[in-house]
Amino acid sequence: RDGARRTYQDILLKQPRNFGIAHHLHILQLTDGVHGEAVSFWRQLAQLHPDMALPRLFQGLSLAHAGETGAAIQAYAEGLQVEPGHRELLLQLGTLHLAGGDRDEGLRLLRQLTELHADSSEQVFSILVEQGLGARSAEQYRDAATLFEAGLALQPDNHEIHLALAEVYLLDERTQEAQPLLETLLKQDPGNAAAARMLNRLYIQWRREMPAAAEARALFFWQSLVNDHPENVMPRLYLGVTYEWAGAADRARTAYLQALDRHPGYG
Repeated sequence: RDGARRTYQDILLKQPRNFGIAHHLHILQLTDGVHGEAVSFWRQLAQLHPDMALPRLFQGLSLAHAGETGAAIQAYAEGLQVEPGHRELLLQLGTLHLAGGDRDEGLRLLRQLTELHADSSEQVFSILVEQGLGARSAEQYRDAATLFEAGLALQPDNHEIHLALAEVYLLDERTQEAQPLLETLLKQDPGNAAAARMLNRLYIQWRREMPAAAEARALFFWQSLVNDHPENVMPRLYLGVTYEWAGAADRARTAYLQALDRHPGYG
């Protein structure tokens, strides 16, 4: 397919702003594994047209695909100097900085992207979640929290990101930050079993350090949730659990029976 690549290159030398042709050429270059040729061509096109961001974008993409992260970052940055608000350059450079460990710069660029291009927020959210899950798997809980916080800022009503953030707060022993997050989520979604389990675990952890205060807070919260959502089984279940570990067996039994009354088949 050398002929096809040469044809696309000839077109771009005459029409350097043709994104469609540039994209087709880039795919061919990746498929054919001609890394050296690709980088050389995009560098040549960038030199011929120093006022254009497009050649630097595809130069960066080619370099990043070959694992040459530093050179790719430089190419993207040069492209942004030419066109500061370029959507794809902001996305690629921000993502590359995140993956390379420069969280602050990556987040700054992705925030700039969503401010300039509001319709990119879903894509940025997905990147933040993916990177956050990777950091969590690597037990980098502080980094994971930073990424999930940025995701939550984009989608404040997303319950899954609330849970993911609360979990890494707990893993990082940041219980004071996890507690309001979980309580707020359960007020919005009282049947959320995962959030209820996490919050119960948090209260139990607090109970080891300050028994009276933890029991009072847990009983107050679950009872308030029962009052606000009388038909939901989850608040009554955990009200019963709290009474049980507080030593109030009769009240625990009552809460459990009331839960079963509303949901006889609940396991």
